[in-house]
Amino acid sequence: MSFFLSPTTLVVCCTIAKTANESEIAELCGIANRYSLPVTWVISPENLSRATAVISGLSHQHQIALAGFPDWFEGNHSRGLLRRALSSALSIHPLLESIVVPPCTHLSHRDILVENGISTACVDSFEPQLRRSRRPVPEGWPCRSLFWGLWDVQFSSRQTIGSFGSWFGRSVPHQSGALIVQNTGCFLASDSMAVCQRRLEHLCRWIEHRVNTGRIRTASLDKIPQLVLHSNGFTPTQSILKAA
Repeated sequence: MSFFLSPTTLVVCCTIAKTANESEIAELCGIANRYSLPVTWVISPENLSRATAVISGLSHQHQIALAGFPDWFEGNHSRGLLRRALSSALSIHPLLESIVVPPCTHLSHRDILVENGISTACVDSFEPQLRRSRRPVPEGWPCRSLFWGLWDVQFSSRQTIGSFGSWFGRSVPHQSGALIVQNTGCFLASDSMAVCQRRLEHLCRWIEHRVNTGRIRTASLDKIPQLVLHSNGFTPTQSILKAA
């Protein structure tokens, strides 16, 4: 019997450099596939077409989140830039549901995100909360819904998750029932393919062991709205899920 009362929900977000080619993307996705790890791949607009070509042919456990730019959220022309960026991205990947906001950028224009089918926006930190979340949030879950149809989700710090070997430093006690959304950093930005393969293999083994012992369960970023509703005792229908 597992010692842990309730598993931690772990969402793994891996950024792929915009210079990565299809074979490199396929190699990384293949590693995650072997471990049945649902990864959210954070993809820049420049590489969205290549990533979609690879991931659309794989299992449904892989998800793409669009890597945003600061000028989509800040500045006089940001609303128009965001609309055009999302329109272009959806023409390539119609199933897009998540976006990652750049560091040091405040999440804005939530109405435009929802209009374009985005239900989850991930940020490095929350700006001061001026109003309560529209929906209740489980204890230990760094997420909130300030605009109907969109969940703001905060990346966890490196210290929160514990240790991926030498990745995240010292281990910390298991947080029963918590949500951890971990940004693992960028793959293929400067490291060789061999180094990236080892990093991802190490990560997958670390997670697989903790899944097998009941410490964690894994999910992709786009599943957070559904998980929140389930945790609050709802039996969500399709229409409710889309609204949440």
